[in-house]
Amino acid sequence: MGTLTSILAVLGVGSIVAAFIGWRASISNHRQAWINALRDDLATFLRDLETIHVIVDRQFRNVAENVQNEEDRKAARVAILFVYWRIVLRLNRRQKPHTDLRDKLDALMTVASRTPDRTKIEDAIDLARQVLKREWDVTKYGSMATPIFWFKEAIHGRAGRSMNWAKGLFRLWIVIAIIWIAGTVIISNPVQIYNKASAPVRFTFKENTLEFPGDTSLQTAKGAVATFIRQYRAKQPKNVFDQFDQTPEQETASVIGNYQPKSALYPILWMLGAAVVPPLFLVVLALVMSWVVKGFRPLRK
Repeated sequence: MGTLTSILAVLGVGSIVAAFIGWRASISNHRQAWINALRDDLATFLRDLETIHVIVDRQFRNVAENVQNEEDRKAARVAILFVYWRIVLRLNRRQKPHTDLRDKLDALMTVASRTPDRTKIEDAIDLARQVLKREWDVTKYGSMATPIFWFKEAIHGRAGRSMNWAKGLFRLWIVIAIIWIAGTVIISNPVQIYNKASAPVRFTFKENTLEFPGDTSLQTAKGAVATFIRQYRAKQPKNVFDQFDQTPEQETASVIGNYQPKSALYPILWMLGAAVVPPLFLVVLALVMSWVVKGFRPLRK
């Protein structure tokens, strides 16, 4: 039973995959036919545009044949309008390259001279090539066309315009640096660092507590504790065993232990280093990578 279920599951998945592949192939075939038809219509439009300009030029040259030329002009106008509207029906009215192409075709529809404007024709042909190339890429990439187009536009920009990577990366660095510095300062909490450094330090000697500022030097603390011990012993009754006691200096060392003066300078310097060094490192890394990449540029002849 389990084997039969597995076989049916494999066959079901295979059927779904085959149906999806067939559907994609059908879409691609129809799209390719649409691209071919659009290309043919554009070529026919340009041919008919040339024809109508030739007829207009002939009207100016042969006034006696104006009746026949007028009939030819009407026929050419009907032909070019037919192709024009067929192109318009094939274009997407929401995509900017398609709407721009229609605008360029509209600019060619006005016959104001004996010869067509070559600059306008070249502009229309160039944009038509871009539209056809993009539609072919959609056919080729299928469902992955959108992310691939996004990636290409991020690298090369739109309409052949290169992106300003230097300015964009510099602004990105500024944003990252500000976020990094602000985050480091917030996490490090300089107010807490200062409060810890300014907190008093306390030493205990025979149930007596001696309190000093946190930044008191080691020598000052030792001298003060030793003086207190001498004064304390002077107030105590004398006995024969006093000679075996530690000296005030020795007892001061045991009371103070490993005391080190506190200072907010070094923690704050460390915080500033942690906040500033990584962004500067990114700048240096970017300059080094730019220098390396420039080494691969072709040599000038």
